[in-house]
Amino acid sequence: MLRLAPFTTGDKKRLQQSASIMKGMAMKENDLTYELICAAVNGEKTALEEILRFYDDYINALATVKGEDAQGKTYRYIDEDLKSRIQLKLIKAIPKWRGTEK
Repeated sequence: MLRLAPFTTGDKKRLQQSASIMKGMAMKENDLTYELICAAVNGEKTALEEILRFYDDYINALATVKGEDAQGKTYRYIDEDLKSRIQLKLIKAIPKWRGTEK
């Protein structure tokens, strides 16, 4: 049986990884345009997929958890259930977005 190790707030490496991913996202800022967000708000499937792709690295970092095998060795992996829940939360939030008029 797989036991998950509790997440500690002192896990600086994970926080640094998330910060690094966010910096990389800032460099890709041109990929996430006002028009793309508006299209996703209006229900365009391809726009929504593009937004999910844009945030994929960040969501993977958030969904990375510690696991422990039968021998007691600790490892990290992406919890696919957690990743799906985060993606669903993003999908549900997009229609509620209210941008400013251009």
